[in-house]
Amino acid sequence: MRVLVAMLAVVLGWSAAFAEEVRLVAFNVERGFGSGAEIPAVLSLMDKAGMADVWAIVEASPGDIDTFLKHLGKAYEGVEGRTDNGGDVLVILYDRRKFSRVDSDELYIPNLSFGQRQPLWVRLRSKKTGSEFYVVANHLHRGSEQKRLTEAQALNGWARTIDAPAIALGDFNLDFNIVGYPQSGPPQGSAYPVLLEDDVWAWVRPDVLMPTQCGSGYYSVLDFAFVADEAKQWPRESKIWDIGCKNTPQRPDHLPIDLVIDVP
Repeated sequence: MRVLVAMLAVVLGWSAAFAEEVRLVAFNVERGFGSGAEIPAVLSLMDKAGMADVWAIVEASPGDIDTFLKHLGKAYEGVEGRTDNGGDVLVILYDRRKFSRVDSDELYIPNLSFGQRQPLWVRLRSKKTGSEFYVVANHLHRGSEQKRLTEAQALNGWARTIDAPAIALGDFNLDFNIVGYPQSGPPQGSAYPVLLEDDVWAWVRPDVLMPTQCGSGYYSVLDFAFVADEAKQWPRESKIWDIGCKNTPQRPDHLPIDLVIDVP
């Protein structure tokens, strides 16, 4: 038995030694759909959040990807979503020194109309470990509960079919109510249990919860990081970056979500 335990310890230690720590940040930058946060303010807050291996940007203006890539430098590549709600798109940026892109596309969800951004996914391969995983940027519907439920059902169904681990980040508008704050909606939001049904997705819950939107009347968690498939077994931690909540027209009104995860 002692020999078996020692062998297991060696194997686990070997796996940990060769795992790659990956930092992902999701940030609703409030650039599109008439919001118009100014790009210098957005870039300054991205710098304040710190360098990430992968960025999931929500509410970017079409074409902002070029500005983000120029700011981050030549080490980064990215993809921009094709669908928007009349003025904002999803963007995923990644460090090409660490990852190569295997594929990318939008997750098409039928029966959605104006006001929708289809989830944007990228399949990345680690240049260190060879492991492949999905990163999915999301912005679920705010104004229509039924559309938000449809999106949650689609994400849950998609995660049941994938052949690689997945990480989903962004503004899910799930209104997870926080003890000690006024309620912003139904407990945990009606789409929250639908997204997590059958434990397909797991929330990487921060130790400290705070409202992730700075506007008046928003007292819940709207922005999340979820993991699916084998990623649910990977060591990980998440936090809400308190970079200062000031709801002004010049700057984003969301706080970034930070996820650090060990990719074997």
